[in-house]
Amino acid sequence: MASVISRYAFKDKVSCGLSNCRTQHTRVYVVATTHGIETNIGKDRGKMYFGVNFETMSKQFDRNIYGTLAHLAKWVSEIDFKLPRATEAVAKGRVLLVAANLECLLHIIHGTSNKAPFENYLRSL
Repeated sequence: MASVISRYAFKDKVSCGLSNCRTQHTRVYVVATTHGIETNIGKDRGKMYFGVNFETMSKQFDRNIYGTLAHLAKWVSEIDFKLPRATEAVAKGRVLLVAANLECLLHIIHGTSNKAPFENYLRSL
């Protein structure tokens, strides 16, 4: 087996993708074989046919999915907190402090420019 591609949980059972199995499963993994074939397989048959490799890959796939979901849940919860402030900034036409906007400050620090452009920029915020 080359890799676990996805995992599904079905309301109705689906047949195992192994031609000599055809057991009905509600939870399956989609796997790619080293021969380039993609098929669905239940976790029990995956262990039986692919052994430790399947068990390791399926557990790693599950950890990656749950880690990604946890990260996204945290990110979404932070948006709720930041959205009103961002909306207010956009409504007032504020310019974001990004490297391109601060280039004139670099010139002031190095003494290659006067302060007027940067002071104008700060007043625009």
